[in-house]
Amino acid sequence: MEVSRWAIEVGGDRRLGDTKAHSRSFSASGELRKHLAAEATEEEKQAIADAPVGQLREQYGVDQTKVMPVIQDRWDSEEEATVLATFSQQGVAPEAVKEMYSWWVSLFNGALGDAHNLDLAATESEFRAIAKRPSTTSSGS
Repeated sequence: MEVSRWAIEVGGDRRLGDTKAHSRSFSASGELRKHLAAEATEEEKQAIADAPVGQLREQYGVDQTKVMPVIQDRWDSEEEATVLATFSQQGVAPEAVKEMYSWWVSLFNGALGDAHNLDLAATESEFRAIAKRPSTTSSGS
């Protein structure tokens, strides 16, 4: 059986690994995230829910400034905080959050900040397709 290989550079060193080991590691970290999220106390969950939106953005490395400046006043930061806190409480992988966030900002910009400019059926279909991608699932499969 052939094992596909991947390579990364770390400080000039080229490191090789196999995708099966990477997949197992990714899967294990996803399971750990979900387990930790499920085991969170009500106080911990509330602390996440009450976290400032800036802290949640930093946790996931997302950038709200990608919203076009002319429509930033239409961006709902409270709803953004709710969504990011929910992702955190559910143990969603940071890579998945970044991809979803980037998609949403792109969609928001394309609609000029007005939901009336969206094709809701197409938006839902696109969201479901993104959610099914291996990069957005915490199990890596």
